[in-house]
Amino acid sequence: MENNKILGLFSFLSAIGFIITGITHFLMPPEQLHFARGITSDFFISLSKNATAFHIHYGAFIVACLLFMGIVLCARIEETNSFLFKITRIWALLGLALIALDFSRMHYNAIRIAGEFNFYGKTLKAFILQQGIDRLEPYGIAFTLVGIHIFYWNYLIIRSKFLPVSIAYIGMFGGIVLQFVFIGTLTHIGPMIDIAAGLGGVIVFPIWLISLALRYLKIS
Repeated sequence: MENNKILGLFSFLSAIGFIITGITHFLMPPEQLHFARGITSDFFISLSKNATAFHIHYGAFIVACLLFMGIVLCARIEETNSFLFKITRIWALLGLALIALDFSRMHYNAIRIAGEFNFYGKTLKAFILQQGIDRLEPYGIAFTLVGIHIFYWNYLIIRSKFLPVSIAYIGMFGGIVLQFVFIGTLTHIGPMIDIAAGLGGVIVFPIWLISLALRYLKIS
């Protein structure tokens, strides 16, 4: 019972984190949206002038991912003992851990370089712009792994009737939306990232997570 209360709390807080992440994605200057567009001099210049939305965006997303790791790790519904569920859950945990760590490093390195960029010589600036911000996983594959687990998890939710079917379909759609991050990053199509941030962060995942929270609190 206590575990269900914790899962409910984590789900609510994670939903809030994703909402903040989605909103701040659109509050950041276009120059700071580097996932699909890549790194330019304007990226660092913009950060050096105003990084408020950037700080909030990255901080909220990292916390939301860590909270969601707790949900994925502890969530129990009927049929979660299936081999495929266990495998995809491991994928999701690895993906979320990698995303949280990668975003922490990106945030730190971006702010550090932005504070020093104007003092770099032309050669060093050119090297940084060519290499970009050092990333652990530059293709967004971790988002795909998380999305696969969410899709399959909600398929099992439909079978177990743990949540209303309509909410489970929203969750499955959320798993698909996460693939947009991978596609947008790989193909450098910015609108794909915008869709994932806006639709997934502000609407889809909050609805699903809040419904999950209410369900866990109800059975606690």
